[in-house]
Amino acid sequence: MSTPVSHSVPPSEFQLLLAECQLEELLSAIGELTTPFVPIPPGTERINPPHSGYPIWCGQDDRIAYLSEVFNTCLTTCWGLLASTAAMLGTLVVGAEYNPVEDQGELFVARGGELIRAFWRNPRVAISEFSIGNPLLSEGSTPLASPGGAGIASPGGAGIVAAVRGFGFSLLDADETADIENGRWVGWKGELEAFLNTDEWRQRIHLHVDQHPNPTFRPPVPVVRLRPA
Repeated sequence: MSTPVSHSVPPSEFQLLLAECQLEELLSAIGELTTPFVPIPPGTERINPPHSGYPIWCGQDDRIAYLSEVFNTCLTTCWGLLASTAAMLGTLVVGAEYNPVEDQGELFVARGGELIRAFWRNPRVAISEFSIGNPLLSEGSTPLASPGGAGIASPGGAGIVAAVRGFGFSLLDADETADIENGRWVGWKGELEAFLNTDEWRQRIHLHVDQHPNPTFRPPVPVVRLRPA
C-alpha cells in the first residue's frame, strides 16, 4: 500500500524534534542510534513505507535542525532516544508533541547529558501531569498545560507551542503549525514499537498514569462485527 506524501500539517497538532546543530548531524546521530534515514527524491507523491520508510519532513531553521513527523513514526515521544541524541551531539535537543484528539501534550528538553525539562499531560487518562525539571522561561507567561491559543484548535497546546518558540524555532507561527517550505523528505524504516517498549522514560509515564488514573476514563474496546454466512 502506498502513502500520499504531503508536508502540510493541521494547525491543531504537531510532532517536532529539534536540535541546535546542522541537519545532517541530527540525521546521522538518530540514524546511528536507530536506523539510518534514506532519501526520498524530490517530487515524490506516493511511497511504499516498507520499501522507502515512513516519510519525515526535515530541514534547517537558522541554527535549529528539525524533523516534523506526520506519519506513524513518533520519534519525538521516545524520550530515551532524545536524551541519547543530545548526549551524542553535546547540544540542545527538544521533542514537542500535541495531540488534540487525546488533548495530550509532551515536551522533553535535554542539553548534552543534562535533562532540562520533561513534561507530559493527558487529562483524559491521568488526573495529574508528569513534570520534571525547572520551569522554562516561556512558562512564566504560558504554562505548559495552559489552554490553546492562536493556531491551536483544542485546549492544551499553547504552552507547548510557546516553549518551542522560546527555543528559537521560528517556523512554528501563530496561524499554521508547520509553515516549512524549505525542507525535504527522508524515510525511516525503524521499528518504533521496539523503541517505545524499551524506553525507560515511557515506562515512567506509564507508571505515573497507573498511580494517578482518571477514574472516568474507559479505554476503547475493539468491536468485531460478523457478517452472516
